[in-house]
Amino acid sequence: MLVIKKIVHNRLFIHGLLWAVSYFFLLHYFSISQDITRIDYIFSTLFHIPILCAVYINLYIFIPRIINKRWNFWKYLLSLIVLFFLFYGIQVLTFDYVADLLFPNYYLIYVYDYNELLKFFLAYLGLSSLLEYGKSGIDLIRSERGLIQDMLKALKVYTKKFIQNRFFLHVLFWVISFYILLQHFSISQKITNVDYLFTTLFHVSILCAVYINLYFLIPRFLNKQNYLKYIFSLMALFGLFYGIHVFTFDVLSELIFPNYYLIVFYDYIELLKYFAVYLGLTSLFFLSKSWIDLADSKKKLVEKEKELIYNELKALKAQVNPHFLFNSLNSIYALAIQKSDQAPEVILKLSNVLRYMIYESNEHEVDLNKEIDFIKNYIDLQKLRTKNPDTITLNINGEIKEQKLAPLILIVFIENAFKHGVKGDTVNQFIRINITVSDTEIHFFSENNIGIVDETENNEYSGLGLENVKRRLELLYHENHELKLSETSDTFIVELKILL
Repeated sequence: MLVIKKIVHNRLFIHGLLWAVSYFFLLHYFSISQDITRIDYIFSTLFHIPILCAVYINLYIFIPRIINKRWNFWKYLLSLIVLFFLFYGIQVLTFDYVADLLFPNYYLIYVYDYNELLKFFLAYLGLSSLLEYGKSGIDLIRSERGLIQDMLKALKVYTKKFIQNRFFLHVLFWVISFYILLQHFSISQKITNVDYLFTTLFHVSILCAVYINLYFLIPRFLNKQNYLKYIFSLMALFGLFYGIHVFTFDVLSELIFPNYYLIVFYDYIELLKYFAVYLGLTSLFFLSKSWIDLADSKKKLVEKEKELIYNELKALKAQVNPHFLFNSLNSIYALAIQKSDQAPEVILKLSNVLRYMIYESNEHEVDLNKEIDFIKNYIDLQKLRTKNPDTITLNINGEIKEQKLAPLILIVFIENAFKHGVKGDTVNQFIRINITVSDTEIHFFSENNIGIVDETENNEYSGLGLENVKRRLELLYHENHELKLSETSDTFIVELKILL
């Protein structure tokens, strides 16, 4: 068993087996009769001479340079092209000269052109390279996995930039156009020189019309919404297009190609169809790219604004309203002095409020029941600092199931109510909050008195702010929300509807 394993892994044995299989395969492939003749053996033997030369030049000269010396891929490709010409030359030399010298009594007919030889060349070089360096290639890929991934990423970026390159897109369009019109104008199954010339000349007038439209008429008239002028300009452009077309085939063709008689058989009606199709397609591609670029710019702008709002929210949450925190701690301190049984419960509520604001509200959406619990705890803590807590009411209507809401949206209005209402007026203070929930909508209503605001509360970190929440609502819910703010001499009302 060990001996067999050594034989199988022996390089000489592998090479011998490869050429034995190759010889057997080609012997039957080249044979033109059921029985293998001496001519078939001679032909297969001679056919292997250039193949052997090409294979071993590739295996022991070209590939080692790539693996060991990091040869440039394009140099290797150029080397393979040179190697194919060498392979083709040896093939011709073998059958035209060597065969006559070695086997003068045999007439060996060689019937393979360079296209068929290229298939043999690629097949043998690919198979032999895989057998010889397959394991080394796999080991190299494994060891250089990070480098290969970076190369693939760079190739992806380069390919994307290349495809998005305007010059490349224009060239691609005209290449496709040339191919289609070449087939369209051809009057026989085989493409002739006349077809190439006719198609080339036909594109002269089309190119002029297309680029005058793209880089002069569209920017000057269509983009500025001068539609009537643009239509008249197109009519004038068609006249120019028709004139260039006639000049090209009646004058220019005879000057450039005097040996060819090119007949123009399209009248102005048929030319108008080509004119309309080409201007329509190129204008669509041109404008669609502009529209896509504009849409991408708007999308990026919205994403940046969302990111800015999110960062603002994180920054504001990181600096929790110090007045709310200190006042809550003072309330807890007062309860502790009084040895009130409420102290542990109040501490727990403050802990829940801080936990939610700092940690649990980092998602784009949170469960509505968590947001409601946060609001309840916040209001309970604020009630500790008011002389008439009964004037503050919160009503929740509807069934809370699995609805989700952007975090810290509603608290802004509630915080604003405490800041501008209860704290500034101890006689007529009131806050009434109603939240109505359904499967598809949240309706928030808040009404509070307007009192005198304490200047110490009027700082940049007193809350998220109405302007900030308006921007968040616009970005997050856009047309799926409706916000109404109304104010009288002594009352401030907020009404917000959000479609889920």
